[in-house]
Amino acid sequence: MPTHHTEFVHKLTIGEHLSESEAYALASHFFDGQLATASIVECLTLMHNKGESVSEILGFIHAMRAHMTPLSFSQRPLIDICGTGGSLPNRFNASTCTALVLGHLGFTVAKHGNRGSKKANGSFDFLDALQIPYELTEAEHQDRLNQFGTTFLFARLYHPAVRHVAKARQQLSTRSIFNLIGPFCNPASPTVQIIGAPTKSLAKTLVTVAESLNYDTFAVITSDIGLDECSTVGTSTIHKLSNGNHQTIHIDPETHGIHHTLQDITVSDSALASDNAKAFTEMLKNQDPDHPLATFIALNAAVIMHIINESIPIESGMDQAKQALFSLKF
Repeated sequence: MPTHHTEFVHKLTIGEHLSESEAYALASHFFDGQLATASIVECLTLMHNKGESVSEILGFIHAMRAHMTPLSFSQRPLIDICGTGGSLPNRFNASTCTALVLGHLGFTVAKHGNRGSKKANGSFDFLDALQIPYELTEAEHQDRLNQFGTTFLFARLYHPAVRHVAKARQQLSTRSIFNLIGPFCNPASPTVQIIGAPTKSLAKTLVTVAESLNYDTFAVITSDIGLDECSTVGTSTIHKLSNGNHQTIHIDPETHGIHHTLQDITVSDSALASDNAKAFTEMLKNQDPDHPLATFIALNAAVIMHIINESIPIESGMDQAKQALFSLKF
């Protein structure tokens, strides 16, 4: 097996995939601070250009997990909802709102995520705008799970080794393998992992990756319009893996009485989390259950409820979610 990064670069340059053990070794070089930024950029670019393989994604996941600071919460099942990014540019932070709703409904969610890499539109930018705390001790996170059912885990606090690749990621003009592995590296080791992916091909790759990981239930959600969550515009597809069984579910919002346009779930052209937070709080203040964002959040919550428990129909799940939405405390 190659041991020096130049040998990995040679394989990637000629279009060969790294084995899982080779990818683990290369990622460990990254995380241990052994490579210069230019070398990291070169490796990430080569992997992206040829397409990251399942073995490479798994190797990087295991290396990142080995370098993270783990958390242990008493609640099980523990759920995470996390996207890979790369979705539509003006998207609303639906998954963060969905996590709050699910917690209010009695589920336990430890949502893992980050701020936006290019502008302030990430889930943790949204939390900042809502003044929801997340830089907490393990005991404080546990208290929030007990009180609200949901807590938020800021990735940078639990993955200190990723600082060695921060400059390289900023220099990239494309997504990298780090967009793909982040959702698999929640420090609380959730038993139920829901991931959003912007394309069907990526969704299928991530399901194959999950087959080698230890989840009770795993699902990838993608939509026809390129959202990395369940959309109220166009059909969304869910690839579910549970107990070794695969299931594909298609969600057509129109069959659930939803007739939205893309404009209905777009808050502003800026797509800043502060604008999304303002729209979210105004909707809650106005107690408008027919607001398009309320329906968008409720559909996502209902779909996740159905993924976890197939006996919960989408329609009744949406009703429960809307009731929870307008009585949220955070």
